[in-house]
Amino acid sequence: MSVVVEWIKDAGKLEALRPAWHRLAQRALEPNPFYEAELLLPAFRHLDTERASVAVLLVWRESAGERQLVGLLPVQRSRKTRRLPIRSIGPWQHEFAVLATPLLDREVAPESLSAMLAALKVEAPLLRLHRLAGEGPVAELFAKALAGNRRLVDESYSRPLLVKGLDPDEYLRKTTSSRRRSHLARQLRQLGEVGEVKFEELQSMEQVERATQQFLEMEASGWKGREGTAMASCSGQAEFFAEVLRGFAEQDRLLILSLSIDAEPIAMRTSLLAGDGAFTFKVAYNEEYSAMSPGVLLEIENVRRSLPSESMAWMDSCAVLKSSPMYWLWSDGRAIESSLVACNFVGGSVLKMLPMLASLRDRFRSNKGESK
Repeated sequence: MSVVVEWIKDAGKLEALRPAWHRLAQRALEPNPFYEAELLLPAFRHLDTERASVAVLLVWRESAGERQLVGLLPVQRSRKTRRLPIRSIGPWQHEFAVLATPLLDREVAPESLSAMLAALKVEAPLLRLHRLAGEGPVAELFAKALAGNRRLVDESYSRPLLVKGLDPDEYLRKTTSSRRRSHLARQLRQLGEVGEVKFEELQSMEQVERATQQFLEMEASGWKGREGTAMASCSGQAEFFAEVLRGFAEQDRLLILSLSIDAEPIAMRTSLLAGDGAFTFKVAYNEEYSAMSPGVLLEIENVRRSLPSESMAWMDSCAVLKSSPMYWLWSDGRAIESSLVACNFVGGSVLKMLPMLASLRDRFRSNKGESK
């Protein structure tokens, strides 16, 4: 048996690998829907990015004349790192990719990761590892494989994780005060005075297609629309979003939960199923009803429905903003870490200098502020 690597930039060639890709995703040591075909291929087709710098690194196991895909990581090269003219390479981090854990076949994960890292290290002085899981089997493999390399942790934090175990009512009593629960119940009653309130899981393809358009319109009607950052305002993002939802829905791996008044949605959340868990994808709410916290009410309902669910054992919030209600509503967390790794002597020298440069920058800014 041997393990070999391959670089692919052409989306058409990647499309032809779907069967092998699906098998790898099902056998992955840790799930990551953001690197599955149903999300990564739409990203290649629709997202505005420096495509010349993006490629997919594949790892193949060859034995008895047969090839099996055992590793996959989308990669982006950069000519600058921390504004310095130092080349680096790392997982492709577009706006929608909030987890950079590579897909590794669980049977040969150490060999696959070793081959992957060896291929990356010869490409640049520095390796960027952004938004990797900070705990778990893949994190342990990374720690062992990079034990001899200088490493600088950029960021380390915990984002909310919803884990099955408690009854929904018991869980909510644990994470929310009686005063907050009373306040939310009052807000739900106030919505009922406006019209018929309904929480609904949208499953059929017809519902998914309609919900996709409603979601895009809802997001565009709020602050993201005013700032020009809504998906409907950004080239290719609406098409990307629609294709991702359609692709996961066709595999019964899409969760859409909606809160509506008189059949008009005022809050929606989407999640992608992968492995034994789920990953929150996009959420939106109608700001006209913000006084009654429709997004929070929908999240409460999500907890009530997810904890007894038989289709998942946990849900990753994928939350970036600390303002998300999941930060106070969910009791568990998932460690996320970003770091820079030296691939050679030049990279090691740069990592030695970075803390000093950061200190000088902070001192300069402080002195500049005092002089005003």
